[in-house]
Amino acid sequence: MRESWGCDKPAPAAVWEDPELGEFFNCPLKFISETVVDWYEEYSYNQDFSAAAPAFLKQSAKFAEACRLYKTAFNEYLAKASKKKTAKQDGLQILKERFHGSRDKNSSSAVD
Repeated sequence: MRESWGCDKPAPAAVWEDPELGEFFNCPLKFISETVVDWYEEYSYNQDFSAAAPAFLKQSAKFAEACRLYKTAFNEYLAKASKKKTAKQDGLQILKERFHGSRDKNSSSAVD
C-alpha cells in the first residue's frame, strides 16, 4: 500500500487528485507534519479518556495504538452498517414502485 500511495518514492500515476489543486504523486500523509500527528493523537486521547485514564504522555504506546486500531475498525464497521441501511428501500418507496409497476402493466395490457 505504501508503494502504491507513493510514500517511499513518487508513484508513477497520481495517487490523489483535486480539481483545484491538481495531481499529487506522493503519499498524502507526507503533507501532514509529525508535530500535527503528535498533537492530534494527544487531542484524540484526551477526548476519549478525559477523566478515566492517565495523562497521554504517561500512557503506554501499546495502549494508544490499540485504541487507534479499535477506533478504526469500529468506524469501518459503522460505515458498512450504514451503507447496508441506506441500500435498503423504505416501505413507502417499495409501495410507490409496486403501485407504479402495476399501473404500467395495466396500461400496457390495455394498449395490446
